[in-house]
Amino acid sequence: MRRFALLALSIGLLVAGCTLNPATNKRQLVLTTESQEKELGRRATREIEQSIGVVSDPRIAAYVTKVGQKVATGAPAGQFDYEFRVVEMEEPNAFAVPGGYVFVSRGLLALTNTEAELAGILGHEVGHVAARHGTNQASVQAPLRIATGLGAAATGIVSSSLGDFVSGIGGAATDAVFASYGRDQEREADQLGQRFMATTGYDPAGLSSALDSLHRYALQHGQDDGPSFISSHPSTPERVDATRAAARELGAAAPPSSSSRSTHLAALDGLRMGEDPDHGVFVGTDFIQPAMGFTIRFPDGWEAANARDFVAAKSAEAFVLVTLVDAPGPMEAGRAIEQRDGVDLELEPTRIGGLPAARGRAKAKLGRNDAVLDVVWIEHGGLLYQMVGISPVSGAERDRASIDATMKSFRPATLADRKRIRVDRLRLVHARAGETIESVAKRTGSQGAAEELAVLNGVALNEPLRRGEAVKVIRREGY
Repeated sequence: MRRFALLALSIGLLVAGCTLNPATNKRQLVLTTESQEKELGRRATREIEQSIGVVSDPRIAAYVTKVGQKVATGAPAGQFDYEFRVVEMEEPNAFAVPGGYVFVSRGLLALTNTEAELAGILGHEVGHVAARHGTNQASVQAPLRIATGLGAAATGIVSSSLGDFVSGIGGAATDAVFASYGRDQEREADQLGQRFMATTGYDPAGLSSALDSLHRYALQHGQDDGPSFISSHPSTPERVDATRAAARELGAAAPPSSSSRSTHLAALDGLRMGEDPDHGVFVGTDFIQPAMGFTIRFPDGWEAANARDFVAAKSAEAFVLVTLVDAPGPMEAGRAIEQRDGVDLELEPTRIGGLPAARGRAKAKLGRNDAVLDVVWIEHGGLLYQMVGISPVSGAERDRASIDATMKSFRPATLADRKRIRVDRLRLVHARAGETIESVAKRTGSQGAAEELAVLNGVALNEPLRRGEAVKVIRREGY
């Protein structure tokens, strides 16, 4: 009797969850409501904003929103209220979360050369949302993988998002996408995106040229199919061919957008191309944080990493990590760790860089090996910084000396430190008669190789440019 009741309940849920999708005109099994999807999307968006960050330039954000909202009017009305954000990612990428939240990285934005290309990228992601592909995934991954692999004495005071760095996996920020879509879902998102483009007056071939630029970027960086936006099957050349054929059939249902290539590029002028100095930058082995006003010198030859919630460096066997903690003061922070983790840190007050500080040391585990845990807390600018160093007990005097020197190097940043910071920005120049990308790069002193500049502009390296044609270059400027 109970077995039949459970079967009836299961069938009832399946019937209730099987709906006709207005975008695809197909029946699909979805066990969440659109309001639940929106709440899931809001939570995921907050996490993405906190862990990766969004571009704060209001002019660039407004332009992407304008293009996104226009192409989204081609999607079924009333299904979702779409929102568009530019995320702080150097890698070209785009992704969406359920409920209508669409993200494009500034690295991908920089690769676009027309408004139609941007519309194609955003339209593809709107297609995923409208088809509710994300809701059909078996699971949704958090933007950052969380795992430390450290011993109990260390896990309480080591940032959880350091796990990939310590384990050697690295690149946590670039994994801020959800489980890969299937081959058919990618094709469907391409088809829907192009349909939305044509309906709203964009040339559907914009998606094809955007995919082609992404493929060129991937090949240039030694990747088969490259960034997450193009990494799933079908392969990118196949998608380029398929979307070109679809564009010829669709045409544009309304007059093409009047926005020229020059107008689109002008909207991107000033886009930051490298890391965000406000989150701190490495100048040699010195880490300078201008917004928070401090600098640290990390060991020469150690691999360094700078994330939104930590800065760290590691050798083959040891590492040192800097994070913020919430405590009334340096000694209080140490005592809280002792009480919580049951470890004697042998705390003592001190001063580092002329600032109030406390220091402690204890035994820990680094994987299965015995290790030494060094910790300092430094009070500066109303914030409390925690520096953690872990090195193996056996044969690591050099590592411990390096960690000690790093901890003692913490000091307030000076005006001279700030002047050392340089920022790479996308800027526009105009080609002269007979010039190519290679000659423009040489004349303007653009950062990076000429081959990279050719991909950035969507042209061949030695292709003749029209006189007066707008060309993207990368200029290194003061902070």
